[in-house]
Amino acid sequence: MLLSSPAALGYKKRMQFHPQDLSELDELTEEHLGFSALSDGLGFSKSAKKAPAKGPGSFEDFLENDPSLKQKALSGNGAVAAGVARPAPAMSRAVPTPKNVLAEPAAPQIVRIAAFLLDLAAILTPLSLAWWISFGSKAGAVFRQDPRPPTLLAAVILCAYFLLSESFGGQSLGKMALGLRVVEDDKYQKPTGLPHAALRLLLFVVGAAFLGLGFLASFWDAKRRPWHDRYSGSIVRRQA
Repeated sequence: MLLSSPAALGYKKRMQFHPQDLSELDELTEEHLGFSALSDGLGFSKSAKKAPAKGPGSFEDFLENDPSLKQKALSGNGAVAAGVARPAPAMSRAVPTPKNVLAEPAAPQIVRIAAFLLDLAAILTPLSLAWWISFGSKAGAVFRQDPRPPTLLAAVILCAYFLLSESFGGQSLGKMALGLRVVEDDKYQKPTGLPHAALRLLLFVVGAAFLGLGFLASFWDAKRRPWHDRYSGSIVRRQA
């Protein structure tokens, strides 16, 4: 057969791959390029086992001239061993859970007072403007003549405002601006409903009637709650 002929066997022998052939080709390439990644990786290169000679501009000579850099390289520290240093990732904010939110006291008193003042400004400013438009230059004289009707009207509007805003969502405009919410004290971020809001409003009036003693109670309460929060089962917390 043709495959068993001497010519075919010789051709087959010449086509066989020998590692020595790759090594010889590698040596020819090294003469022009100075390195061989293929043969060094496969282990066929004759020069793979030869240690590189130290020259005057070699990396080893550079380390010898700088002992501190050499120490960093040997210890595995610094940019020589570990590459360019990267800043540590910033710690993410802790995710609020029912356990740690329920353990938090009420929002600071100064923040709650600021929210209350914002609510007063949001209601009394348009009322005062409407009073001035109605009576013009005589608005001040009319108010001083009998302040009870306008004061009672403003009080009713304020009570309705707080009752409705804190019953649905637990936030008035002032609390919304400062990130506060009226919630049930033993629940996780659950806004107070109408019963809580009504009782809270009534206790607010009682605490104000006792020369503000109900508000001052927040300074010695463990959770910084005034009377209208403590006895209505509600609390003013920051939004999670």
